Parts: sequence; structure tokens; C-alpha cells
Amino acid sequence: MRRTSVTLATACALLAAVPSPAAAETPDGAIAWGGTALELSMAGVFYLNFGTDLVPNHGPGMIVNFTPIVIAPAIGWAQRNADPTPALVVHGAAWYGLDAFLIGTLIDGRADRDRMRIGTTALALGAVGTVAGGLVAAREVDRGDETSAFMAAAPLGFAAGGLVLGGLYVLIGGIDGDKAPSQFATGAAAGLALGLAASTVYCVTHEPGDAGSGAAQAASKLSPRVEPGPQRVMFSVGGSF
Repeated sequence: MRRTSVTLATACALLAAVPSPAAAETPDGAIAWGGTALELSMAGVFYLNFGTDLVPNHGPGMIVNFTPIVIAPAIGWAQRNADPTPALVVHGAAWYGLDAFLIGTLIDGRADRDRMRIGTTALALGAVGTVAGGLVAAREVDRGDETSAFMAAAPLGFAAGGLVLGGLYVLIGGIDGDKAPSQFATGAAAGLALGLAASTVYCVTHEPGDAGSGAAQAASKLSPRVEPGPQRVMFSVGGSF
């Protein structure tokens, strides 16, 4: 009886150790909602600091600047099992719209010294980009790897373009303080456009049945292939009663 109990306990432990398909899936809701909440909260903090006088530059009031690191994880955890599509739509609309708007400001301000101006072109391109980004997110981004790629490509391209391309542009231009904002904006718009183009092409061409994530591939290798139809299962219990 003792040997039988040990054998059954060992079998249960081995079955529990096999990863289930649900455990191998990417938490799309947490990624989409948490990432979008982080972007929106950071944009809000940026506006409060540079567009208003509501946030002091010293003292306890500066705690407002750290709210995104609390808001984003909380929303991501709360929405981890929710449909990621609404968050993806907001994310796509915001980044596509921002990129098109930046390009429009450079076009409107091409005759000015600082070369950035909010005009008809900027507003029109921004509106078109916003609608296009929302449609791409709603129609082309599937769950899994596509969600992660779509969420990461835009901010990474924006940061890399603004710092690397924009920084080089500023150095090449002779560090002109009047032109520096437009030079950084040019680099950011270029990097963001590349990131959005890469993620869009990936989401459009990638099929849900493709290779998928590394965790899913590892799980598929560990789990035996199950053929359709009724299966016969044999259990061997060792020991004596």
C-alpha cells in the first residue's frame, strides 16, 4: 500500500509539471492595457510638467512624476484577462496620429526658421494617422507575438529616432538652438515611421498559426501530439496491496 501511494504521488507530480497551453500563452490583456496606460499616464505627466504650472519642481508635489509606475502595473494586472483590442486601438491611433502630426508640422513650418508649425497639413495628417492607426490595430493585430511587437515597436522607434537620428542631425547642423527642436522631431518622426512600418508589416503578414513564441514552441515539444478521436490510456500502478 505504501509503494502504491508513493507511485501515485509521483505520477500526479509529473502531470502537474507539464505546462498547459493556457500557461504558455502571452498575457495579451496585461501587455496591451498596461502598456497603453503607461503611455497615456507618461503623456499626462509630461503635459502637466511642461504645459502647466501645476507640478512643482521640488518638494512632495514631485511625486506626481512617479504615478505612471503605479498606474500602469495596476491597470495591467486588473485587465490581464480582458480583451486587448480597445487598448491596442488607442495605442495605434495615438502613435500613428503623432507620427503623421509631426510630419505635418515640419511641412507647415518648412519656410520658418524653426521649421515647426501647427497648421492645416499637421492637423489633417494627424487626423488621418489617428484613424489609420486605430483601423490597423483593430483589424490586423492578433493575439500573441503580434500584440507584443505592435506595443513595443512605436515607442522604441520614437526613442531611438529622436535620440540617435535627431541627435546626429543636431550635431551635423552645428547645434543651432533655434533649429534643434525640429531636428529632434525629424529624427523622432523618422524612427517612429520605421517602427510603425515594421510592426504593421509583421502584423499583416504574420499568421496566427506561425511559429509563435518561444514558450509556446517549448510547450509543444514537451507535450505529446494528440490525435483527434477517442484515445486509449493505460495506467501502470506498481507496488503491492
